[in-house]
Amino acid sequence: MFQQVVERTFKELDIEDDAVVRWRPFNGKQSIVIDPGREFGQPVASQSGVPTVALADAVEAEGSVEDAARIFEVSVSVVHDAVQFEHGLKRAA
Repeated sequence: MFQQVVERTFKELDIEDDAVVRWRPFNGKQSIVIDPGREFGQPVASQSGVPTVALADAVEAEGSVEDAARIFEVSVSVVHDAVQFEHGLKRAA
């Protein structure tokens, strides 16, 4: 069991020059990353750099995923991922 957990965790990490440079914390998907060189290491949409919390808050404020995606100029699927990721963080807290 331990080996499965470790193997899965390493699949979520991007390693360059024997160092971890990026973590894909949302089930290893490319849409969300934690990168210490971007936005002070907070979770962001990988392509745009928009913090996931900003996308999730925009959905709540605007009332739709589509409006939030339009405002931040990101895809609807990225906003969906950000909302699910942020809800997962809240459940874990």
